[in-house]
Amino acid sequence: MTPTIAPSARRSTMIGLFVSAGLSSSGYIAAIIIAPLVAEDMLGSPKWSGLPFAMGVIGMAFGATNLSNFMVLHGRRAGLLLGYGVVMAAAAIAALATSAGAFWLFTFGMFAIGVGHSANRLTRYAAADLYPPTERASAISWIIWAGTIGSVLGPALLEPMRNLAERIGFVDSA
Repeated sequence: MTPTIAPSARRSTMIGLFVSAGLSSSGYIAAIIIAPLVAEDMLGSPKWSGLPFAMGVIGMAFGATNLSNFMVLHGRRAGLLLGYGVVMAAAAIAALATSAGAFWLFTFGMFAIGVGHSANRLTRYAAADLYPPTERASAISWIIWAGTIGSVLGPALLEPMRNLAERIGFVDSA
């Protein structure tokens, strides 16, 4: 089936998908870099510091399955909105858990971040749906490039974000 989408609508949708994939990748990479450090700081030991990251990976598998099923019933847009909404709420939970020193809540937050981040992985299929079969590979590659760019920029933003968090007094050991 060839989509009948106006070029301007296709272009603006692709820009939105590109930006969301890049920002989501940036945030996810930052989260998985700091999760073991935060966990070790909370626990005072590295023994369980990998658990939040592992729960994030499990959450991504859980989210991909369930968001895919949700998208079948309600469409890609609704699924992506749900996934990105979950990841925003999960990031807030993880941040609050970090501030409170609540390891298990932080671990749950990382699981939920994984659930929400699965929307990022499904974004490429939404992009492919916008184009006829001969152009789908290119659409998918643009979304993968967005994730790559976000993954590189995410770690570069950790230090400025830590400084900002300290300045506004969010956490003493940001």
